[in-house]
Amino acid sequence: MTPKPTGIRYRGQFLGIEPSLRRARSLAQVKTYATNFCGRKTLREATREQVENFVTHLADWAEIDRNGLLCRLNSYLGATEGAA
Repeated sequence: MTPKPTGIRYRGQFLGIEPSLRRARSLAQVKTYATNFCGRKTLREATREQVENFVTHLADWAEIDRNGLLCRLNSYLGATEGAA
């Protein structure tokens, strides 16, 4: 049996990407933003303190202005697609 794609369907038409692909894209955006926030070429080069500061920054921003955070992360969409 062939697995069915998951996502949003309307009148038999597939409208959205699979949730796992959406999560992977979102994770790539957050990783790119974190790398820039920490001022490193790769996230691996960031110190523990830099990563902790980023996580705190992200949590605070999400609590205060979730839509603003999502707009910022979406601005990294082109950067992550171009790198792939």
